[in-house]
Amino acid sequence: MRFHGLNFDQNRGKECAVSGMKMNNQADFETENGVLIKYHGKDTDIRIPEGITAIGAWAFAHAEHLIHVQIPEGVTEIRNGAFWGCTALREIAPPSTLKTIGKAAFGNVEGLRDENGFIIFGGVYMVTKSRPKAEA
Repeated sequence: MRFHGLNFDQNRGKECAVSGMKMNNQADFETENGVLIKYHGKDTDIRIPEGITAIGAWAFAHAEHLIHVQIPEGVTEIRNGAFWGCTALREIAPPSTLKTIGKAAFGNVEGLRDENGFIIFGGVYMVTKSRPKAEA
């Protein structure tokens, strides 16, 4: 597996509370050749459509309403800045097919960080290049 600034253990944490979510309006997802280019919706809980193989750079950037995301099997890549600034994001379910996470894919997403500043992705700790939060 190739990751940009992130370490990922795909053998841990496959459970996610969002697994029972309803399907979102397909018109909210702008796609091109299997790549999710942009999400235009305002739902707080989303399930990315089947058939997507990559989440494009900045696809969800600044979607501040987004809380839970379920990514389908078959997605192999989350590109640079894909979820940048999704300040309300608390839970994301990664597929077992995921191979690449781009730089700053979860930049400025404090809701996925634990008390030490590490990102928690689908129950898995990821170590970023940025330092954990300083002790008070």
